[in-house]
Amino acid sequence: GTSNHFRTQALVELGGWDPYNVTEDADLGIRAAALGYRVGVIDSTTMEEANTSIPNFIRQRSRWIKGYLQTAIVHARRPVALVRRIGLRAFGSFLLLIGGTPAVFLLVIPFTLLTIATIAWPGLFGAGVIPPGRCGSP
Repeated sequence: GTSNHFRTQALVELGGWDPYNVTEDADLGIRAAALGYRVGVIDSTTMEEANTSIPNFIRQRSRWIKGYLQTAIVHARRPVALVRRIGLRAFGSFLLLIGGTPAVFLLVIPFTLLTIATIAWPGLFGAGVIPPGRCGSP
């Protein structure tokens, strides 16, 4: 992440950044939890450059999806060992946040297309949500 701050000693103990992972904040967070570190938020403002075009936005999100998938696969290879290292509660959070994030991103396109199809062709999936002649009627 653009606003990660680590004590040097902690970063050394964590083994530094994984040079192949594009979601280093997620990866380091899991490794920090495994070593018993606590993570906090510093009340500050950080300036960063936002994407100014849709293609750049899509490329960035695609990298994030790849990074979250990579992080989930690497750390969940041995789920029982991960639960022992970080605890059951943190493992549940890991599954929801790290594993669930790519799933949500990947479901956006099919659900968007499904919504468009349902609006464009109301009878496509059965009788439709609103019966004919009922729109606006009490």
